[in-house]
Amino acid sequence: MRAFRNKATHLLILLFISACTLPVDLGEGFSINGTVNGLVGGGLVLQNNNDDELTITENGAFTFEGLIPEGDSYSVTVLTQPSEPSQTCTVSQGSGTMDIANVEGVEVTCVTDAPDTFIISGTVSGFSGSGLVIQNNGGNDLTIRASGAFIFSTPLDDGSAYLVSVLVQPSDPVQTCTVSQGSGNLAGANITNVAITCESLNEISTPYTIGGTVGGLNGSGLILQNNSGDDLAITTNGTFEC
Repeated sequence: MRAFRNKATHLLILLFISACTLPVDLGEGFSINGTVNGLVGGGLVLQNNNDDELTITENGAFTFEGLIPEGDSYSVTVLTQPSEPSQTCTVSQGSGTMDIANVEGVEVTCVTDAPDTFIISGTVSGFSGSGLVIQNNGGNDLTIRASGAFIFSTPLDDGSAYLVSVLVQPSDPVQTCTVSQGSGNLAGANITNVAITCESLNEISTPYTIGGTVGGLNGSGLILQNNSGDDLAITTNGTFEC
C-alpha cells in the first residue's frame, strides 16, 4: 500500500512539473512569433501558410494572430515588400512542423534596394564643324565629333531630373546648335529622344541693304537697279537705298 502511495505521489509531482514547464495545448494550437530587422520603408506584409496576413510597421517582435495545432506545418513568407524606399525582406527559420510549444525564432531581415538607373541619349544633326560640347545637369561633359547618336556616360536614378544643354558651340565653321526635348524627369525608362540641331551662320540669312549717293542730277527719269532687278527711280540728288 505504501509503495502504491509513493508511485502515485511521484506521478503527481511529474505532472505538476510538466504543467509548469511546457505550454498547455488547449486544442487551439500554438503561436508563430519572430522579429523584423532593417525595416525603413512602409507596406511590409507577412503571411503564414498563404493566409493569416500580418502588416508590419516597425522593427521588433511580431506575432501572428492565428494558432497552429501540434503536428501541423507552418510557413512564413513575405506577401508585400516595403516601399518608399523600396526594400527586399527575406525570411529565415520561417517554416517547419509545429511542436508542443510556440515558435519564437522566425527572423525577417530587410535591406534597401539600389535605385533603378537610366541613360540620357539622343541625336545630333547638321553638325559640320568641330568643338561641340554638350552636358547634362551642368556636368558629365560630352564632346560631339560628328552628327548621329550620342549617349551620356553617367546614368541617372529613376525619378531624377535631367537637363541637356550646349556648353561649347562648334567652330571651323562657326555653328549654332540648339537643344529640343532635352529636359524632364526620368520615369522608369531610358531617354532617347533628345534632339540637337546645328546650323552654320551662313545658313542663317540676315538681310542687308544696298545704298549710295547720287550727285549732279538735273533731269528726270533716272532708274537704278540691282542684279538686273529691284528697280529704283531716282528723282533728286542725295542718298538712296535699295
